[in-house]
Amino acid sequence: MGFAAIDDPELTRHFADIARQEYLAVGIRETLSPHADLATEPRWARISGTFGEDAALTRRMTKAYVEGFQNGATGPNPGSVLAVVKHWAGYGAAKDGWDSHNYYGRFATFPGHNFEQHLVPFTGAIEAHVAGVMPTYSILEEVSLDGVPLEQVGAGFSKQLLQDLLRGRHNLRESC
Repeated sequence: MGFAAIDDPELTRHFADIARQEYLAVGIRETLSPHADLATEPRWARISGTFGEDAALTRRMTKAYVEGFQNGATGPNPGSVLAVVKHWAGYGAAKDGWDSHNYYGRFATFPGHNFEQHLVPFTGAIEAHVAGVMPTYSILEEVSLDGVPLEQVGAGFSKQLLQDLLRGRHNLRESC
């Protein structure tokens, strides 16, 4: 949230580059970050780990963060710490603020049908050739893709979200 408040992608990139160097110094080669989730549910406990609720700002910061950790914008290289952007997509819209790591928090809901806004930050990570994408645990309620309602399964089990949307429309391939 602090980097989002400053809104300086270059500073975020610089921070991530320094963290990359520190990770490498102790042998860490992967980070389960950044949090590209939009914080659209104010009761959600993980807001502090995000760049906030502004999709365009979160996209810029996510891209810069990935570039800093991966040592550039061309994808993983020998000097990279692999970035795994999370949580594809909609985790920040947790119904009633519950955490979808738990059964009682398994749903995400999108008042105003704003699901597409939750995808915007991930485009920054994809442009930076992010090494990996972690899906959300949530079941996305009342979301349709190309007029077809999403199957009501956790996102990590959703062919529509992973194959059709992430790999298809957003052209993310295994070899980012």
